[in-house]
Amino acid sequence: MTNQKVAYVVTTVEYSDHYIVAVFDNEKSAIEFCLEREKSKNDIKYGYFPKYRIEKYGMNDTQVNHHIFLVGVNLNGEIVEVVQPPNVKAHESGDFCNGIMWGRSSRGVDVAAKIARDYLALYKYCEEVE
Repeated sequence: MTNQKVAYVVTTVEYSDHYIVAVFDNEKSAIEFCLEREKSKNDIKYGYFPKYRIEKYGMNDTQVNHHIFLVGVNLNGEIVEVVQPPNVKAHESGDFCNGIMWGRSSRGVDVAAKIARDYLALYKYCEEVE
């Protein structure tokens, strides 16, 4: 993203809800915002401590897979492969090939692995029913 304006988007996740908290035109301000919010008692609700992530997006950028993670799990649910940008176009969530079930997520490797394991459980259930 050289010589291109960049938006620094602060996001957080609460359960399965991924949302934008703030947008900045420089990384320093985004980092300061995150540090301040993480120290704030106003953000602590019922024992939930939000975690903030700074995502970088080029202005007028049409690429949408900046932060997509693709994870493959074997039949035991163990992670056997992690693919990060820009090579995430190989599989979609729920693809099963060569003994590997795939999951993809913009929220990180752990979430992509959970998605893959959920599809694996569905796959195993369907195999048992047949």
